[in-house]
Amino acid sequence: GESPGFFAAADDAGVWRHPVVVRLFGASPTNPFRRFLADAERFAVLLDALPQVLCHRDADPDNLRLGSGADGAPETIALDWALAGIGPVGEDLAALASAAFLNVGDAEREPVQEALLHGYRDGLAEAGWRGDERLFRLGFSAAAALRLGLLSLPFLERRLAGGEGDLPADRLFARAAAFVSRSAADAWMLADALGARP
Repeated sequence: GESPGFFAAADDAGVWRHPVVVRLFGASPTNPFRRFLADAERFAVLLDALPQVLCHRDADPDNLRLGSGADGAPETIALDWALAGIGPVGEDLAALASAAFLNVGDAEREPVQEALLHGYRDGLAEAGWRGDERLFRLGFSAAAALRLGLLSLPFLERRLAGGEGDLPADRLFARAAAFVSRSAADAWMLADALGARP
């Protein structure tokens, strides 16, 4: 049969007892990826309330190059600005990190994330940002959870609909779901600290 729409599936206990889902996430009724799905619309509201900045909107590693500034110092050059627009602070970093984290081991995630966040902070400061650092960390965490979480849904829906298993793809999805769950938890922690939970 058809797989359910996944926002509705967040409230469907039967989905979370499905063998594929149990294998990927375990049988816990408080599955963190399930909690993310239930909260996804609130993440969008949260992002809309953050300071809005110019965003590249496609900051995938393929669109970034290492170059040199006028003084010879290394600098990052962003290509393909077709999707550029105004968005929440931290959004572009989430796009870059989502791609990077699928290609690094769990032990590398934290140092890579901190390096990206420090670089983003320095870039904001250079552009004149004087806001609370927790705001862009919140934007990063919420946008990362929303971006990668929603991109993961078609895979899970195919598997629930009886699609052919693919162990490497299942493992990649499990890593993505773990990243989404951690990012969502970080976002709610920061939102609570800032009094920004919608």
